[in-house]
This record gives sequence, structure tokens and C-alpha cells, in this order.
Amino acid sequence: MRFLAAMTRNLTLAIPTAMLIGLLYGLTFPVGWLKSLIVPLTLLMVYPMMVNLNLRQMREGDDTKAQLLAQTINFAIIPFVAFVLGRFWFPDQPFFALGLLLAALLPTSGMTIAWTGFASGNVTAAIKMTVVGLILGSLATPFYVQ
Repeated sequence: MRFLAAMTRNLTLAIPTAMLIGLLYGLTFPVGWLKSLIVPLTLLMVYPMMVNLNLRQMREGDDTKAQLLAQTINFAIIPFVAFVLGRFWFPDQPFFALGLLLAALLPTSGMTIAWTGFASGNVTAAIKMTVVGLILGSLATPFYVQ
């Protein structure tokens, strides 16, 4: 429990450290067996944030500005940045550029909620942002891809 509390207090250091360790592990050892851990570990991280969720709070509109800002960033800025970067980094590889665009169009889901909870943020707002973002992303993707 102490370890988890220390990680929560130091998320800005813990996240890049974990990413670096994962990258080094992936470069050094075979990682195929890790695929089977994705779903259970994601569930383990998201479930505690969802257990105490008050569904009535989900209908309240007290976070409208945050929702609009998040969706504006997700769909009015990030896809165009990804498009420009794709054209710059992959001028002769259109499928790589398309992959970058698709990755930018579909915002993250479960981990956003988990990290918001770990940082003692507004989990209800994060859930709404995630749900709205995934719905908008799935509807907007065909238009952006063209």
C-alpha cells in the first residue's frame, strides 16, 4: 500500500519511468506473452475508479467548459497536428501517415479514467470526456480520413 501511495504522489515521475522501463523491456525481451495481460490489468486499474461512481453526477452539467475544451482539443486541433506530422514524417508512406491520423482521432479510454482517479481528479468528468470522445471519434473518423 505504501508503494501505491508513493506512486500516486509522484505520478509525474512514475508515469515516464514506467514507460521507459516498458520500452527497455520491450527492446530486450520477447513481449508476445504480455498481450494476455492487457485486459485484466486494464480492468484492475479502471474498476476501482468505477465502483464508487454516482450515475446521477453523470447527468449533471457542471463541467461543460471542461468537456468543450477537451473535445475541441481532441477534434479541432490534434487531428490536424497529426495530419501535418504525418505528411512531414512519412511523405512517401501514406499508410503510416494514415495510422498516425487514426491514432490521433480516437482518444484514449480506460487509462484516462484510471490516471485521473490516481491523481485525485474529477473521475466523473473524465468518464464523460472519454465516452463523448469515443463516440465523436468513431463518427468523425470517416470524414477526417477523406
